[in-house]
Amino acid sequence: MATGDTKLSICSDALIMLGSSPLSSFSEGTDAAQITDRLYDDLRDTIILCYPWSFSLKKQQLARSVDAPPNEWSYAYPLPSDILGSGPRALFTSGSAGARSTVGRCTAAKCRPTSTPFTLIISSVRPRT
Repeated sequence: MATGDTKLSICSDALIMLGSSPLSSFSEGTDAAQITDRLYDDLRDTIILCYPWSFSLKKQQLARSVDAPPNEWSYAYPLPSDILGSGPRALFTSGSAGARSTVGRCTAAKCRPTSTPFTLIISSVRPRT
């Protein structure tokens, strides 16, 4: 989204391009307002997940969970709550890429924790609406 674009302005512009009337509010009671309000967030997230857009990627260090994972792994690292999709795009330990298993909303590692916490790259963009 360009600076100044909002969910309403993007949906309104799309309707204008389709030959419809622009929206003044999502609560105006029209079919177009209800449909665009309902579909916009899901479509935005789907498009963001289709490609590793640079604006949608975020690096974040993970903290080890105090709870033991419910499987054969020794440690669990809860994923951020704002992650889009089912898991991280990349996971690194001590600066080198490494394979890890993703279990539900936690990344589990069968290794000892390093002095450097796990760093995760995720698709995570919640543009202002």
